[in-house]
Amino acid sequence: MPTRKPINLRKAPTVRKDRIKHSKRVLDRLKATTSLLGRLETARERAAAGFSQKLAAELRNGEVMPDQALALDLVGRSVKTAVDFLKQADNKYCSQAVRRRRLADACQHVASKEIYPEMVDVRRSIETRFGLEAGRHVHHIDGHTRRKPQRLHPQLETLVRVLRSPSALPPPVKPGPAGECEGWLAQLEDGYTKLTSMLDDLTAYELREQTLRNDRDFELESFDLVYGEALDFVRSVFQLGGLHEKVTWHLLPTRQQRKLRRKARQESTARAEGSRAKRTLG
Repeated sequence: MPTRKPINLRKAPTVRKDRIKHSKRVLDRLKATTSLLGRLETARERAAAGFSQKLAAELRNGEVMPDQALALDLVGRSVKTAVDFLKQADNKYCSQAVRRRRLADACQHVASKEIYPEMVDVRRSIETRFGLEAGRHVHHIDGHTRRKPQRLHPQLETLVRVLRSPSALPPPVKPGPAGECEGWLAQLEDGYTKLTSMLDDLTAYELREQTLRNDRDFELESFDLVYGEALDFVRSVFQLGGLHEKVTWHLLPTRQQRKLRRKARQESTARAEGSRAKRTLG
């Protein structure tokens, strides 16, 4: 039986224009369900009639031929129910991915368009007041000022923490106006609070997305069990009902068809090589 897996952080899906690219695994299963239900709709009655005709002679007194048409219909309903659960789980996951992407874009905008210019301005002002080398020890920012929110936030957090304790700062090389440090803090504090809150929400969105992805994967495994059992039953009834092999062949998933074709080609190649070896030896 399928089991719900622990949360596993993986690469996020691609979202473009607020639409997510659905997993090929889900699309393949939707296609397989449509094919199976279509075959049942067109061939169910013929298969049931052929099944009854073939085995009617085996009935004993008081026995009644099972209604294979109804059985096939019920099997089709079970697959439809399983795929509905899968679509529901996939839609929830995709919707959450879109919401997470929107928030991530908003974080990027706040970091690069709102906070980054203010940070650069404050950093340059500090280096002007305290000197380039001493200023670096004041603002504690190594390298370039970052633009991406997850990288900018630690720099911003450090700078805000420094500016909240102006008494700990060394005397400036070039004295500035009174309250300048408080002015620097005012430039950054609102942005810091806003970005911190948005990144916390983004983390919660990501965890929710991973949970919904795992729920979707659980439904994938559940669907595979239901579909596999249904496929075995449908193919057996169709074969006993005398339907052409092509009908039962196209019920197989594309991947399984390719696997069987590849196996048949390998066997054919092996037989041909064996025949050539016999003729050579003969």
